[in-house]
Amino acid sequence: MKKSFFLSIGIMLISSFLSAQNIKTNTPWANGQSSAENLQISLITFGPGETLTDWWGHTALVVKDTTLDISRVYNFGYFSFDEGFISRFAMGRLIFWAGENSLAATIAVYVRAKRTIIIQELNIPLKKRIELARKLADAVLPENSRYLYHHYHENCATRLRDYIDASVGGQFADSMKTKGRLTFREHTLRYTAHQPFMQWLLMFLMNDTIDKQIFKWDEMFLPDELSKYVANAVFIDSSGARQSVVSHGYTYYESEKKKVPFNASNTPLWSVLSGLILTGLTIGLAQWASNGQKLSRVIFLVYNSIISLFLGIIGSVLFFMSLFTDHLVTHGNENLFLANPITLFIFFLTLILFFKKSDKLWGYLKLLWMVLAGSSLLLMILKLLPLFDQDNYMIMFFLLPVNVAFAAGHFLFSGSYLRLK
Repeated sequence: MKKSFFLSIGIMLISSFLSAQNIKTNTPWANGQSSAENLQISLITFGPGETLTDWWGHTALVVKDTTLDISRVYNFGYFSFDEGFISRFAMGRLIFWAGENSLAATIAVYVRAKRTIIIQELNIPLKKRIELARKLADAVLPENSRYLYHHYHENCATRLRDYIDASVGGQFADSMKTKGRLTFREHTLRYTAHQPFMQWLLMFLMNDTIDKQIFKWDEMFLPDELSKYVANAVFIDSSGARQSVVSHGYTYYESEKKKVPFNASNTPLWSVLSGLILTGLTIGLAQWASNGQKLSRVIFLVYNSIISLFLGIIGSVLFFMSLFTDHLVTHGNENLFLANPITLFIFFLTLILFFKKSDKLWGYLKLLWMVLAGSSLLLMILKLLPLFDQDNYMIMFFLLPVNVAFAAGHFLFSGSYLRLK
């Protein structure tokens, strides 16, 4: 895993260097040397990689002048890990940009990373072919290359989708305005199924906007979906003939890595079982703490602090993102009923109780857990209303019983462990 991580970082650094070098090159289709008849434009799709940024796959357009034997890869997936990256990411203002690479170098780094490579030559009308090639050359110029990234609506795949659509007179978009197979959330579940913790965390952070019905057009935020839909797309040319968007395609390199599942559960069994295990552990430790022994009470406090710290951090992060950032997919998130800054306050209150004997603080601790349990149960009731339509049952089945268990534990057994002796 560590080797794959550094390899992925290496790919980004090498590609960024190549882009910086090649962006200064005056390509023949940009300066009028190429004729449309000699140009080939292909969609190249790279399968998922090992790191989070690579899980979704990648895609680019390749322009080749077959007479001059010059080719370039146009890639809209560059971003920088500079000193402002964390703040831009936190605020939902990531800037990506387009770059121009050598085809041979691009192929080499993705083969080295053992990521599947699929190449599809596009059957674009001649007039539009030279126009698209020039648009791509223009897009990588410094004054044009940067754009505000959005995972679902504005990324490396959606940019290419739009270019391809424009090249066939908007007919690609028209044919894709039918119901998509899955929602944004369901696709995200598929691509994160191999990493349960990160899958759970992403599901916790995102609201009901990713649960709405989407079109096939929208599903092409994923490179693999773009490749699939382009392969079957057709358009009517100027003579009235029906043409395929892809003239031919082939797999250049086939990875042996496990494929992305066709579907993934929105309430995986591991999430339900984990919630039940933590619930049982909470009640068990609270019962043990009621025996009056100092060790059992200390262990329960440690356990209380660990759980409240984790839930408090993610709840506070969600609270901040939903109110103060441009991450629209976090706004109005129902999961704030389950974890929020109150949970983080419980953590700090628990820390104080390690060092200070106070019946009053124990009472506050019990009260806060009861508030969280109450808000969790309230959410369960509110889910009966159409307005509360977020598909967050994975999160509810995990956190609701845990919150209720902590409230019950503190309420039922508090008389025996109100303070450390």
